[in-house]
Order: sequence, then structure tokens, then C-alpha cells
Amino acid sequence: MNDDDLLATLILDMYDGIISFCGARPQDGPHIAGSRALLENRQRRPCITETSQRVLNGARSMIISRALGQKDPVPKNVLVGITNAQDPQSTSASELEEIQFEVANLQASTVRIMTTSEDKDASALDILSKCNELDRRLMSWSSSIPPEWVPTCIWDPESIPQSVRNAGLYQRHCTVHRNIFIANMLNGHCCSRIRVYFTMLACLGHLQNPIFEMNRTIARNTIQDLVDTICASVPYHLGDRVSPQRLDDKTMQYPRVGASPIADEHYSTAACFGGMFLAKRLAELLQPGLPLRNGQREWILGQMGRIKRIYLATAQN
Repeated sequence: MNDDDLLATLILDMYDGIISFCGARPQDGPHIAGSRALLENRQRRPCITETSQRVLNGARSMIISRALGQKDPVPKNVLVGITNAQDPQSTSASELEEIQFEVANLQASTVRIMTTSEDKDASALDILSKCNELDRRLMSWSSSIPPEWVPTCIWDPESIPQSVRNAGLYQRHCTVHRNIFIANMLNGHCCSRIRVYFTMLACLGHLQNPIFEMNRTIARNTIQDLVDTICASVPYHLGDRVSPQRLDDKTMQYPRVGASPIADEHYSTAACFGGMFLAKRLAELLQPGLPLRNGQREWILGQMGRIKRIYLATAQN
């Protein structure tokens, strides 16, 4: 088995994801299971090239991401592929995925424990403790990223063209990022914290003592703030696009900081990746029971429909 086999499963799984998105149904294609098996086989051999390590990173990211979405456990050997690589480099992305690995397994164990445990209060308190620890680690991760990765919040007319406002601006501001890939990573960080706090709310539902009411309020408010953060990144991903356009079309408008020019590469990377990155994050915000602000669900659904129109994933009127 070589890198080509593993890469092929990644491409096929991406295709499954597109079909799932277009059909508004859960992604349950068989290629994820194949990727797990291939990854286990592949990591028995050293990663001797940069390409090999990138393929392994992609497979690991895909498996952890799917587990988070479906609340499935993640095998421990998913992480081994990186730690066994020759000259491994500890990147922010891999560090975040190591925490997300634990978030996925906590979600899976929470569903099992809260269904089978006889002492729900004790189980809930134990899970809450683990949630607090994971949230501290996620907050520590965000504090350690390079300063230039921190998004800039903008709201003035010079920074946000009117066409971008018309296409989709939640509240009155949005954020500008270093590049589309960092924006996606930071949104993934937000989604992980949302999952941690949503798990907290599930546990707090079993604790009737009034002293926990403040915890419930904090959890709901934190989730809403994190959802706001993801919504604020929509204009950076999509600009003013509302229909299919050429990938190299530089007439598209995007938010920017003051009079700073839009980076040339953003026109192509946003066109190629922005919508699909964003669709995955927005879909996570629509999970049943997630506390959203009034009108926020409808706004998110509107942006999901916009992405489908941009990528011709829905019939045009």
C-alpha cells in the first residue's frame, strides 16, 4: 500500500461529502472505514517524504473530523502516524487535532455513559470535569498561535464593501484572516469548543441542583458567542459571491482591513475552498438542540443555500 491508495480514499471521501451536502443527508460513505484500515497499514512504514506526511495528516484530519460530527470514538492509532514520522514537526494544526481527538472520544463516551449509568449525577460531574479540562486546553491552544493568525474584526464601510454586506453579513461586522486555511482551522477550534460546551449542557440537564444554573447560563452564552464568531467569518470565505463565478475572477469583492489590498491568492483559494470549508462548519451549527440566537438558524440556513447556489449544488430558478 502506498500514498496513492490513501490519497484515493481521501478524494473519494471528499466526493461522498459533496454528495451528502447536496442531498442534505448525513455523510455515511464507506471510504472512511477504508481510510482507517489503510492508515493503520501505512503507519507501519516510516514517512520518508513531505508528501507522505501530508497524506497521513489529511487522513488523520478526515477521520477525526468525521468522528466529531457523528459522535464516534477515534482509535488511538490514528495519532500514531504523526508521532512515528521521521523528524515530526509539532504544528498548530496537529496540536489542535490531538485535542479534537479527545473531544471526539469524550462525546462518544458521554453518549454511552449517560445512557447506561445508574448514577447519572456522579457520571455527569465526572464528564463536566473532563469538559472543563478540554476547554482549558483549547483556550491554551488559541493563546499560543502566532499573533498574525488572530483575525481582525472590521465594521466600517471602507473595509466591508456594500455588495459584501448585501450578500450576507451577520450583525454589523465581520473578520479578516491571514488566509483561508487558518480561517478554517480557527473555525474548527470554535466548533470544538461548541461541542465541549454542548456536552456540558447535556450533563447539566441531569443535575437539578440550582447551584448549576449559572453553569448552564455560561455554557449557553459561550456557545452563542462562538457561533457568532463563525458567522462573522462568512464574508471572508465567500465575499460577495451569490452565484457561480470563474475561479480566477478578481472582480469579486471581499472584506479587507481599511485600504489594504486583497491578497492575490485569496481570490483563488476562497473560490476553491471557501464555500466547502464553510459549509462543513455551518452544518455543525445546525445540530438539533444547539442554543442559537433568535433568527440565527434561519440566517445560517440562508448562507448554506447560498453556498449551494455558488457551487451549482441546487437547481437554479
